[in-house]
Amino acid sequence: MFSLQDNVDGTWNVNYESDSAIKSFEFVVDGSDVTSAGGGDAGAFEYTIEWSGAIVTGVREHFFGYIPSGSGTLIVLELTGTPTGLSGILILDPSGDNLNFTFDNIGCMDNGYQ
Repeated sequence: MFSLQDNVDGTWNVNYESDSAIKSFEFVVDGSDVTSAGGGDAGAFEYTIEWSGAIVTGVREHFFGYIPSGSGTLIVLELTGTPTGLSGILILDPSGDNLNFTFDNIGCMDNGYQ
């Protein structure tokens, strides 16, 4: 599951909660383009991170050191505007299985933005 957190400085955290380790990720930022992406657990575990327009991808090429199960900040994004959500989400575990992540905006007074 993904959620967005406004850092009030032009950057946004993409937060995650996962029952499995994360090998790679791809998603589309709805309503905004990405001007920079890095940091978070993806940066700490040295994932290769790329972005183009509103699409962000990250992959760990090695067979060790994946982002473990749990929760945290996956990546920090600098955006051209205020995002409306995340879509086109593809998160793979170390075996290459899709973890079927969704963008969670249910149950939050601020529609998923913290």
